[in-house]
Amino acid sequence: MRAGGYATEEASSEKEILTAVRSFRPDLIILDWFLADTTAPAILDRLAALNEHPPVIILSSRSYEAQSLRDFERFGLVACLPKPIGPRALLHSLRDAGFGAHTC
Repeated sequence: MRAGGYATEEASSEKEILTAVRSFRPDLIILDWFLADTTAPAILDRLAALNEHPPVIILSSRSYEAQSLRDFERFGLVACLPKPIGPRALLHSLRDAGFGAHTC
């Protein structure tokens, strides 16, 4: 992502994600469906409870999960992309969704 011109912050647990959202103030969050201690829908619920609504893209290897996420669109979900997805395909998807690279 950095090579594509994006500033990034990594987080692998619910606590790290919520801390990063508060401190980093991301323009976009990319989440795997399953994290070490939670799931992407649970993170969306927590962000909504904190009144934080950055756009979110979820990566999932299961196609049926994308259908079940429609209720989360009001919480910032903009896409559910299939895994595996390579870096170039992800960058292309981001640009197609209107998230052009911004260098600092």
